[in-house]
Amino acid sequence: MAKRKEKTESKSVPEKTDSKTTAARQSIEEKPSQWNQGSLSRFLGFFIPGVGFGGAFLLISAIIMGLLYWLNKTNYLSDHSQSWQVEYNLPQGVWACENVLESVRKNNPSLFEKSYDDDTLLEDFANSFNMSPIVKTVKSVQRRFPNTIVLDLEYFDPVAMVFVTSKTIGKGYIAVDKDGTQLSSMFFKKSDIENYLVISGIKSLPSNLVRHPWNDTRVNTACQIAYELRPYKDEFGIVGIYVHEGSESDEYKGYTPVCFEIWLKNHTFIRWSRYISKSTGIQMLDNELTTDEKIAILRQRLKEKGEIKSDSQKEMFQFVPKKKSSPSK
Repeated sequence: MAKRKEKTESKSVPEKTDSKTTAARQSIEEKPSQWNQGSLSRFLGFFIPGVGFGGAFLLISAIIMGLLYWLNKTNYLSDHSQSWQVEYNLPQGVWACENVLESVRKNNPSLFEKSYDDDTLLEDFANSFNMSPIVKTVKSVQRRFPNTIVLDLEYFDPVAMVFVTSKTIGKGYIAVDKDGTQLSSMFFKKSDIENYLVISGIKSLPSNLVRHPWNDTRVNTACQIAYELRPYKDEFGIVGIYVHEGSESDEYKGYTPVCFEIWLKNHTFIRWSRYISKSTGIQMLDNELTTDEKIAILRQRLKEKGEIKSDSQKEMFQFVPKKKSSPSK
């Protein structure tokens, strides 16, 4: 009997061992999912107490949906859907209303379909931006890896409005830069005229092409004067520049000079400078004062009398030319 009882007990031991192993195996299989749920809950519970697995799932879903909505609302996805992007220095002043990149994209849409590694991509970008009516030149264009095209642009700088009149085009104003380059009028309003010096007395007409010089030395000279006087426009109340032929009394060494006069808001005209036309071009008289010397005289007049006017109503305010120094003996 003792032997039989031992056999019975020996058989019951493996059965208990098998049940423990099975329970342990089930516990191991269930542990990863429980651990993941618990870890996520504990992680979120660190920031938001009381968030369970279900709450964590809903919270993450809400965050993802909100992010997608924001990306779509801000056009972030559409703006970055390409494999590369474009950066450039923005225009200032009157050109601020023009989106240069969108203009280039509209005129040359195939450019933005090219591969970032295309050998001609940089050259094509330079050519496309150079066609913009407000871009003077593309100073540089380069790749900035991993996915950016970077351009350094120089824009035209309008300094004056040339008043023109003819039978064909009537009366109007044409914007120019300091070199006399004709600029597109589509970016200017009538109210912009008062922001620039007006050049009048010009008899020639420009070509119909923007971004091209006027090809009139009088216009070019007046534009240079406007560029020099631009910082003092408000200080002295300068309105514009009037160009005309001098009289016989203005003759200099047998030449009738071209006179450039500026006029002020108080209707005062100032004989600013005189030039003579030669076969080599227009040339300033050699006894003219410099711009800095003239500005100093105007400031002194303002300080002494409170305004800039001629001493006599019959005379024009003008600068006394330099006297040539006699040669030393």
